[in-house]
Amino acid sequence: MLKISAQLNDRDFQGTAEELAAFVSEKLAELGFGERHRSSERLVRFYAYQKLLSRPEKAPDDGRQRLFGPLQVRQLLLARLLAERGWDLDRIRTLLLQNQELSALNKLIDELATPTEAEKLFFRTRSSDDEAATAALRSERSRLHSRMPPAYSQRDDLAEPSAPAYKPARKSSFAMVQQMKQIAESDESPAEALRLMIKKELARDDLNQAARNLLDQLLAFNPTSRGDEPKTERWTKVKLTHWCEAHFNIDHRMTPTKEELLEIADNFSKALMKKYL
Repeated sequence: MLKISAQLNDRDFQGTAEELAAFVSEKLAELGFGERHRSSERLVRFYAYQKLLSRPEKAPDDGRQRLFGPLQVRQLLLARLLAERGWDLDRIRTLLLQNQELSALNKLIDELATPTEAEKLFFRTRSSDDEAATAALRSERSRLHSRMPPAYSQRDDLAEPSAPAYKPARKSSFAMVQQMKQIAESDESPAEALRLMIKKELARDDLNQAARNLLDQLLAFNPTSRGDEPKTERWTKVKLTHWCEAHFNIDHRMTPTKEELLEIADNFSKALMKKYL
């Protein structure tokens, strides 16, 4: 039996963001994943902006156009799978950056691209529920048509509406306020909880640019923990990688010992392991 990566048949694929989204959506459907895994052109552009997808190549016949290829097919397929399994974008980005070769991505796809038993059950149940809901809707519409005057019923057909584009469910303002209140009253780190909530919101593909800019500003804000006094010292930061920075107090004049530095590095390593592995 062919491996899943060999079934993609994307060796000659070159396409726009819209064509990439359609191609990967079709492949995920063939593998047995549900409607919620569908991609859209906006989602592809968002993933490219978040650096989950490698930079597309220039089209050979038009230098102004960029085309995605087999590499981005695998990256998008894995990103959609892992996002629907609860991975946040930082974790997905790290995995994809560590596996940028086609062979490495193929190995990941062969390991991860088979629906779990829970996913199969969910998609099967969801499909049955959708069919039942559609049948009930058609029955109700037919009943209403039978009660309408002929002039109205003749103008309204029973054609099925086209499937809506994939969009994450929007949260109501009330739900957002409640979530913010729970964060503020939580005994755990409010700053960390707020950052996780903002990251989940940024993963949506239906945000306008103004909302995205606001969330980016909130994500860049680094509040002190509840009960701490506002920081008045001067701090500088050193970027360790694209997702991690170290902050140092400029006004602290005491030089740490070698033992203290080793202890800090050891504690930092343990914290990273606990957080990401």
